[in-house]
Amino acid sequence: MQVLFDTNTWELVVQPELHTKDPKYSSIQKIYRAIQNNTIIPFISETVVTIEGVRKVQRTKYLSERNKDVIKITERKSTKPNTLSFQVQIGGDTNAHSGIHPILKQKLRTAFALGFKLISVPRLGTRYPSDMKEFETYRFDITETSNEDFWSFLDRQSKIIEQVEAKGYGRIQLQLIAERIQERLNITPSPWSDGLEKPSNDQEKREIQKAYAEWADGDTVAAFIANELDILCTEDISKSAKNSIFGQEGRKWLASAYDAKIYDLTKFASLL
Repeated sequence: MQVLFDTNTWELVVQPELHTKDPKYSSIQKIYRAIQNNTIIPFISETVVTIEGVRKVQRTKYLSERNKDVIKITERKSTKPNTLSFQVQIGGDTNAHSGIHPILKQKLRTAFALGFKLISVPRLGTRYPSDMKEFETYRFDITETSNEDFWSFLDRQSKIIEQVEAKGYGRIQLQLIAERIQERLNITPSPWSDGLEKPSNDQEKREIQKAYAEWADGDTVAAFIANELDILCTEDISKSAKNSIFGQEGRKWLASAYDAKIYDLTKFASLL
């Protein structure tokens, strides 16, 4: 059984001994044991580092500079006479990322030692922290799950992200805020994130932070569906949040459109 754990669940599951007073401790412990005996193949989305892992004080800088991609061209020798082979790599500058917090880094080490795998969420311009290299050996090979070639997988995941955002979930919420600020400040919309570093008041700052979290949730859900995993385990209920993908309406749509199974710790443990 392949299970993607949200941040609010994997951090509990990897060290159940730290959460003995949690009301869901018995479920946490049961899931932990199922991972130990290989009943569960556990996954963590890389958004825990690439999006959630950016410290709040650094997020406006991260957003304002994220689309300044770095293009690298590497020359390679070709096996054919009189020809050259080039590799073009487009990616974000790691300097814009605040790095993995030491506490999160230690939690990730514990998770990967237990058997967790890191699942990719490819987006053009994603900025990885330089210390992400430590965890690359735990990255799950997406071609194993997709059963197709790499580009077909990227195309499928891209379409799922488009569908998520068409419903008003995920990163689109940040983009709409940015467009509003751009219009207010008469900024020519160049990168989509321009203006997010210039909120007008504290309320707009909070709105940006909330939308930032929804971006992580939307991309995580897209990776879950694209990789055809069995269950997404999250404690994010968001019953009253109409614009949350984990709200009631979001869950109904995901179940209808993708047969997505999203359970909290208690519900998931009851299935084991």
